Amino acid sequence: MNELQIFNYHDKPIRTIERDGEIWWVLKDVCEVLGIVKHTNVATRLDDDEKGACLMGTPSGEQSMIIVNEPGVYKVILRSDKPDAKDMMRWITHEVLPSIRRTGSYSLPTAKPRDLPGGMSYSGLAKLIAVTRRVMLDMGSTPIEIGAMTKSLYDNSGIPVPVAFTQQIPGQLCMYDLPALGGAAS
Repeated sequence: MNELQIFNYHDKPIRTIERDGEIWWVLKDVCEVLGIVKHTNVATRLDDDEKGACLMGTPSGEQSMIIVNEPGVYKVILRSDKPDAKDMMRWITHEVLPSIRRTGSYSLPTAKPRDLPGGMSYSGLAKLIAVTRRVMLDMGSTPIEIGAMTKSLYDNSGIPVPVAFTQQIPGQLCMYDLPALGGAAS
């Protein structure tokens, strides 16, 4: 299947794919969470059946990533003497894997929707964003300007800005990258 799914562990993205019904974790992401700098050294300590490779889209193009299966990720964590290893093992064994086995995926608990200012509904806000986006496109606005407008509408509505706007996720533009791209961000 090879469909990319991103888990967030303490606001750090960890990319995974499903291959032959099994979850494979991007070794580099696992190592970054654990504070391990050289993930390629870690890969040499794994058995051949615990690691593999997968082409993935990255900001700099498609790259071959080292991936590890469930036993491989356990081995990486168990061999690590980094303080975050114990917490990460608990998160994987108590939240992520049981959720995948029960539902086929892992997702964060959904929060109860709250009321928006001025009595606007969430669907009304979505329509406002869609219409404003269309008008801005017709007026020749850039994607960066449209992104800044969308962020402003979220901010003014009191809705937390989506993670993709506030953190760099592999393969996605982050709103806080706008100044570096010549756009405006608040």
